[in-house]
Amino acid sequence: HLLVPPGTAALETEAAFAMGESIGSFTVESVVQVLDDSEVYRVRSADGQAAALKLSRRQAGSTIRWMLQREETIIRHLDGCPGPRFLAAGTLDDGRRYLVTEWFEAIDVQAAAARIRERTGSRLSDEMADLGAAVIEAYAALHDKGVIHADVHPRNVLVTADGEVRLVDYGTARLESDPENAVARAGVGFFFEPEYAVAMRNNTQVPPATVLGEQYAVAALVYLTATGDHYADFSFEKNEMMRQIAETEPVPMLQRGVVGAETLEAVLWRALAKDAAARFPGTRGFATAFREACQAREMAGVKIAVRQEARRR
Repeated sequence: HLLVPPGTAALETEAAFAMGESIGSFTVESVVQVLDDSEVYRVRSADGQAAALKLSRRQAGSTIRWMLQREETIIRHLDGCPGPRFLAAGTLDDGRRYLVTEWFEAIDVQAAAARIRERTGSRLSDEMADLGAAVIEAYAALHDKGVIHADVHPRNVLVTADGEVRLVDYGTARLESDPENAVARAGVGFFFEPEYAVAMRNNTQVPPATVLGEQYAVAALVYLTATGDHYADFSFEKNEMMRQIAETEPVPMLQRGVVGAETLEAVLWRALAKDAAARFPGTRGFATAFREACQAREMAGVKIAVRQEARRR
């Protein structure tokens, strides 16, 4: 009666397949994630290739199967940039749909940022700035291909060992050219755009995900990676949180204990504009401006280092 409605305690919470079992022509190596509507496995193909397999659950109904078909369409369209490559798809005898994509060893962007922060301390490092630029560039590549992700949060942004950023989970993504086929919005509240928050507060129909709205979400994500905190001190009361998203200006990074971020803030603040028209016209422009700010910041650091070395001499 507290966490679940009466009678639901016996719902299946275990993965349907164990290590060594087969799903289609793929062999399960490990269970990655089990949700109420889907399961994700690391699998291996008959020729030894590692892959990620997402499977709809029995009790999930037709919606998740439809979303997996949409995800397949998007991943095929992206052809490996910035998402994983498509490998296979199919339907099991019991009607469950599965999608198999490229597997890559990576950690989520928040964990990657935390590792950088542990090494570099409170001053914003060039490595952290580059990570932020790579995240924005990944979404710019996505938008350049006419795809809106519609589910921006740290767990959907993965960073490989060589620093490459890959975007995953396209279950609610859509082609910008196909607004009629937009599915229900997903996402995490910290990354909602003001347009969405205003609609939620007014109890009106929420807008579909847009490129300008996603720009705001990406800027919020980059702020989080750079500081370890969200751009506002959010309330966990829903209506107040929506008010903060719609009205509260970002906290300067210096107040979050991050030194040396002023050059990048000017770019982030524009992307975090409450008025969508005041943001960058496109995500590619946002990415270019942020990368230029990173380069200007690096050059300033080089000049300071040269002057300090000259004084020592």
